[in-house]
Amino acid sequence: MEEELAKHLKQLAEQFHGLPPVKSRQLAFEYAERNNIPVPDNWTKTQCAGEDWFRSFLARRHLSIRTPEATSLGRATAFNKTTVREFFDNLAVVMDRHAFPPQTGVFTVQKPQQVVTETGKKQVGSVTSAERGELVTVVCAVNAAGNAIPPMFVFPRVKFKDCFMTGAPPGAKGTATRTGWMNEDIWPEFLDHLIQHTNCTPDRPMLLILDNLKAHISLKAIEMSKSNGIVLLTLPPHTSHRMQPLDVTVYHRVQDPIQPCS
Repeated sequence: MEEELAKHLKQLAEQFHGLPPVKSRQLAFEYAERNNIPVPDNWTKTQCAGEDWFRSFLARRHLSIRTPEATSLGRATAFNKTTVREFFDNLAVVMDRHAFPPQTGVFTVQKPQQVVTETGKKQVGSVTSAERGELVTVVCAVNAAGNAIPPMFVFPRVKFKDCFMTGAPPGAKGTATRTGWMNEDIWPEFLDHLIQHTNCTPDRPMLLILDNLKAHISLKAIEMSKSNGIVLLTLPPHTSHRMQPLDVTVYHRVQDPIQPCS
């Protein structure tokens, strides 16, 4: 029965509908109750399995508590063999055409609650109605050698003020838009910031891997990139949750302890 419960939790996580720890413990109690399995009194009182049992259950069944990436329905269905193969075919073409130093670029969004999934699973997703958060946008670029340029912050304000950058990393750039999101006017500012820190030129080109946000592929951005030796390679639509270079290799989130039942 434990094996069936563990399999069910893994399947939910794989389908981007993983259960949080408390819900998983409540499900374990319900499962035991329906199968007439004797349980401690505190399980009946709280209507969920105890924390000690849950920890040992996770260890026995090779499960762990992970923080999933926010994943819209479009992202959950768009990541497939055909689109991934097409991206890597395009990557092979540009790598053969240019002698690039290792350069990459990525962008991030909101943080959902933790869910239970299989231990060792590196990519965990959770379906959300959208992936838009209320935080300041932070634009980062890190190359394959592990070097990074100072980040750029886009604040949700009509006018940018220098005080917004108090405590920011040295060399970081700040700007503002009404929504706090990247747009066609602000993206060239980041490209200029990138060019200044990488010294890329048409004779010394760099590859910039990024998502296919409309602002990234505006005419002004493409012309600016071309004249400064930046080769743009966009990820397939709705696949950046699995294919963004920094999301899957550099960024990580700290896990929280198991939550008590309410």
